[in-house]
Amino acid sequence: MGPQVHGATRRRRTCPEKHCWAKSRPPTRCGSMRSGLWVVGAVLIAGCASSEGCYIHGADIGYCETSLYDDSEFRLAATPFCSSYIKYSTCVPKYDPLPASREFPDGRWVNNTLGIKDAWIEQYYNSIVNNRLEVEADKDLQKQGIDEYGNPGSPVPRFTDNRDCQSAFKAYMCYINFPRCDDDENSLVTCRSACENLMVACQNQRDMWRCGESQYFNGYEAEEPETDSDGNPVYLRDFFPGQPFRDVEWAGGRQPEIVCTPSIKGAAAPSLQPWGRRRRRYNDDKTAARTGFGVVPVVAAVTGLLLALCWENVVL
Repeated sequence: MGPQVHGATRRRRTCPEKHCWAKSRPPTRCGSMRSGLWVVGAVLIAGCASSEGCYIHGADIGYCETSLYDDSEFRLAATPFCSSYIKYSTCVPKYDPLPASREFPDGRWVNNTLGIKDAWIEQYYNSIVNNRLEVEADKDLQKQGIDEYGNPGSPVPRFTDNRDCQSAFKAYMCYINFPRCDDDENSLVTCRSACENLMVACQNQRDMWRCGESQYFNGYEAEEPETDSDGNPVYLRDFFPGQPFRDVEWAGGRQPEIVCTPSIKGAAAPSLQPWGRRRRRYNDDKTAARTGFGVVPVVAAVTGLLLALCWENVVL
């Protein structure tokens, strides 16, 4: 029974110990985290995968808004939630709302605006973070000596007293929903360093990082399956929100080339930048994973997002 690669058949199973955030589980209060993040990720995954134009929701309905890069006042007014992160030419909705008609009594594209999208991201971010903070502070679970999945122990604190994790999660959500445009007005995939910064900030164990190649379902090497009681292979991984990922390329070692989102030097928190400057080697990534330009510490979740963040329904 060989290792899992993209296209292999997968089945879900329950998760042992504290790896539940990445395993399959019945819905719990953490369910909204997982579903929320996947909804957020779905907004951009298809679009970022394409290099044919500025895509949103997998359709050519975006344009590259350079004012978000050139005009800080416009950026703050148009995208108050994500303004601290999307300091680049950004793929944004381009169609103006259309009036109501017989086929569309509520009109069309009424929600397809830059400001509403930014507000929607903020709503999901707050919902996910608040939900997780409640779980981490659950006194009943602590008294019973179990985590949110019923395993011995207690919920792992990811967001509690960890502004880096919360900030990284926010940054990641903004990056995957507002992809950067290159000089040819093509939307760009997510930088691997943005994902890895999130994992570091939210203190996820290394074997649960999901920032690798798509052929390994964002792991760093092929997944070796386990077997169920019937002898069938069981795989746990699935694509991570925001994938596919690409390594940053550096121009003369000084400035990042604009090849992925965000490709901004110095965007990571000071506490994470030393980590980002060290050279890291992986089985499927021979290029240094630099994160000094990536996410602000954080989750940017996505996050913890996984972030053991308790995505009980996600199979990472």
